[in-house]
Amino acid sequence: MKKVLKMATALPLVAGVLTFAGCTDYESEINSLGDRVTAVENALDDLQSQIESGAVITDVAPTTDGITITLSNGDTYTVKNGEKGDKGDKGDKGDKGDKGDKGDAGAAGKPGSVVTIGENGNWFIDGIDSGKSAKGEKGDKGDTGAAGTPGADGEDAPMVYYKPDLETGCWVIVTVTKDNEGNLVETEKPTEDSWKGSYSGVTAIWDTEEGTLTIGLTDENGNPTGETKVIYLNSDLKSLAFVPEVLYDGLGVISFYDIYSPAEFNKDGKNLFVTANNPQVTYRVNPKNADLDGIAWSFINRNVTVLTKVDGDASDMLSVVGEPVAAEKGGLVFTLEANSKDIPTDLSKEAQVLVALKANNSNNNEEIVSDYSFVRKTDLKAFSIINKKEYDAEKPSVVKFQDAVYDAKKGEATWNDGFDDAAADIEMRYDESLNIIEYLETYADGISMSLPEADVTPAYTVTLLDEYLGSDDNTNQQDFVVLEDGVLSVDLEFTKDEPVIAAGRTPVLYVQSLVDGKIVADCFIKVGIIDQEAPEPLGEETFVTKTVALKYVDIDPAEGETVALGWDEVNTEILAELGMSMETFRASYNLGGITTEYDVDLNGKYGEAKDVQPAGVTANTNGFTGGTSTDAVSLNITNQVDENGHAFVKVVIPANNNRVNPNVAVVFEYTISHEPDFPALNPEYLKPGTDNTVQVKGKLNEAGNAWVMQSSIKEHFEDYLTGWEKPGNHTGDYWAVLQPVNSKNEPLEYPATVADGYTAQTGVKIENGAPDWTTAEISLDGLLEEDSFTAVVTIVTSLANGHYCEMHYNVEFISPFVIKLGGITLKTLTAQHSIANIDDYITIEDRDGNLIYGKWAVDGQEELAGPDLTEFAKTTYKLSSLSSDYSLVFNSKEYPDYDTEASFGDNLTVNLNKIDWYNDGTTLQNNKSAGYKVTTTVPGICVISNVGDITVLSSEASK
Repeated sequence: MKKVLKMATALPLVAGVLTFAGCTDYESEINSLGDRVTAVENALDDLQSQIESGAVITDVAPTTDGITITLSNGDTYTVKNGEKGDKGDKGDKGDKGDKGDKGDAGAAGKPGSVVTIGENGNWFIDGIDSGKSAKGEKGDKGDTGAAGTPGADGEDAPMVYYKPDLETGCWVIVTVTKDNEGNLVETEKPTEDSWKGSYSGVTAIWDTEEGTLTIGLTDENGNPTGETKVIYLNSDLKSLAFVPEVLYDGLGVISFYDIYSPAEFNKDGKNLFVTANNPQVTYRVNPKNADLDGIAWSFINRNVTVLTKVDGDASDMLSVVGEPVAAEKGGLVFTLEANSKDIPTDLSKEAQVLVALKANNSNNNEEIVSDYSFVRKTDLKAFSIINKKEYDAEKPSVVKFQDAVYDAKKGEATWNDGFDDAAADIEMRYDESLNIIEYLETYADGISMSLPEADVTPAYTVTLLDEYLGSDDNTNQQDFVVLEDGVLSVDLEFTKDEPVIAAGRTPVLYVQSLVDGKIVADCFIKVGIIDQEAPEPLGEETFVTKTVALKYVDIDPAEGETVALGWDEVNTEILAELGMSMETFRASYNLGGITTEYDVDLNGKYGEAKDVQPAGVTANTNGFTGGTSTDAVSLNITNQVDENGHAFVKVVIPANNNRVNPNVAVVFEYTISHEPDFPALNPEYLKPGTDNTVQVKGKLNEAGNAWVMQSSIKEHFEDYLTGWEKPGNHTGDYWAVLQPVNSKNEPLEYPATVADGYTAQTGVKIENGAPDWTTAEISLDGLLEEDSFTAVVTIVTSLANGHYCEMHYNVEFISPFVIKLGGITLKTLTAQHSIANIDDYITIEDRDGNLIYGKWAVDGQEELAGPDLTEFAKTTYKLSSLSSDYSLVFNSKEYPDYDTEASFGDNLTVNLNKIDWYNDGTTLQNNKSAGYKVTTTVPGICVISNVGDITVLSSEASK
């Protein structure tokens, strides 16, 4: 029940002085009585505001002249007693007197006092237990109540607790009873029992049950004024966040489990549904000090994958059982119950169900919804009883007890062959007892966790068999022990008070694990009785480490590569070290329980998960288990292995008795390396000064009627790929692709097509290259509009393991043509325009210097022909026309030697392909200069441009 501590409301704070170390400085406000009151109120309001924003009070401590409040963010607030006097002045009431060394000194500060609730539920005064309960508790069947008063039986028992009264300084007894209608009624009885003692000064009552900090202030003499300020320790809930133990597709998963009794335990031979678990899930609340009183908890659900919080969610999937409890590491733990049978058994896109926790706050009518999570149900139908102490160890292991074969019709269990030769499961000293229950845990094989971890708690029945004959096949081992309430000990009556004679015996127990009274698993446990303290297990020892480094291309595609531990090495490296013959070794070790462990390096390109068998790697232990293999242990590595793999594969042979012999470990360490193996780029076509860039200037198309900015991929490689052979385990064809690139023109690793920071390569394409790179053609997908354009080509081939091998190189497209412009001279004439035909000054050549466009000499003629396309341009490049744009260029950062446009007025102009200069009649004293730009489009191929010089002669020079 929640009690109400009724304190005085906040009155004007006349006496206290408060300083604050944090984000606000109130010292300057404390200069007068009015300022002092305002400073205290403002500071405490600031303290309340910080708490409402999520800060938590972590400490309230008395000081020599008041109290100090510490917050979780490190800020501190100090409330001092009122004093008088300031630097010799009498000082206003409550002003700081700590500097009153001139004139009338202020009164000495009084120590503060802090009242808190201790872990035992009592009030503590400055850390000392007052013996007074702060928590009302019901009396139980006549026992004494929490406050020392006799308790009544049943639900009608009164609750009694104490609270401190600030005004009187004494305790008040609060009794809570029920009236005839069942309502709770509080009655208070003042006492003369002081809770203050000899204390006088500022008081703080830190009531974490009620969620309040009540501060009582003093006057200048340190006496209580009866004026208080209540700070509320909790704030409104703002958000909820699920704390998942399992993630799927970026969301947490809430797991439900249906528990079945396996068919072997049921007479009809069918699995029997027993119960469903009530999973416990954790949600963090924000802020941590959120006030959770008045909140109703529920779950919403939806059968879609759109993660939005909108009205219309259903609420028929999950329910909250009881009230949430505080988690050990923060947050709240909720116990859940499934209301629907429609919880999916997998998380495929077609079966996903999303749930979210909803908090309805009745105090402010607000609704808070958490993030969404998946919900899933799993049927559990296979269980084992394992050694709990091994499972709970720092390095947990699943150690199963001896298998039992249960006959449901007879209600009997028998053990398998080999049970008599098996080592003891648990050891017990003859003079000690053994609580068998402490060793029992039920393990759900399907989910690789214990039932308690799945929020299901099984019960156990432990039975001592009537008879089990020992190694002499004559002595009943069961006679030497007794079993009471699951605790096994030597039978002193049978041993005639000489328990040591039980040493060496191996009694057997039969155990059943039950959920809701139904059997889910059973086992036999053989207990070895010893006559001395059992030595510590010897653990595991590595006897042999075999190391191999392989190149992926060298792995035999048919047989793989084998690393073996031969019998000669077993003799010298293992048996000799153990001091055993092979016969003794076979008797001392569990050759049927050999395990293989994997520790895989995740730094490789295709890292496997730790403790998961890598693809293409198989350990063979048939030599030990069957005795017929050429090698004792071998590791076979095929071309399915990761081509950049590195791993340790450990084969462990467990000792029958690890306290006598160590477990034998044989470790294989392998490293697989792979360097991309491709033909060299053709040095005859590499761009000068580079080793990874080929240049493309284009070629005639296959029809021979047009020039195209295109090149054959095979021409980029040495000898046009003649004689190239695939490296080993490169099984696929080679093909060329254009992968997305980042800002550094680095391509995305194949086969990925989307990644942050990468964009598709546009304006270029590869055709006829799927899958054969020998026929692939790379070309521009449009005109070349700059001097050059670089694409990054990725050559890809597949490996035998399904991965890819790739190389990258650059293809730089360059214009096949260069435009050159001659200098134009214009005159400043008296009555005429000076005009020049720009086309007469244009010369276009190809990269080899052949004339494409311009004027050329004709044999036997004095005048030049053109300007026009040459016959060479028409026959070689199949050009039929060009188009050009013309513009003027004036002074700029790029062309600082030219005159400004304004200096020409509007008298220098371009009209189509003509440049015209005509001034307005003033004599031009000096030459002027400008430029002209020609941008020529070669249809289907490129756009080229250049700037030529214009010289405008002075009037004198134009004569």
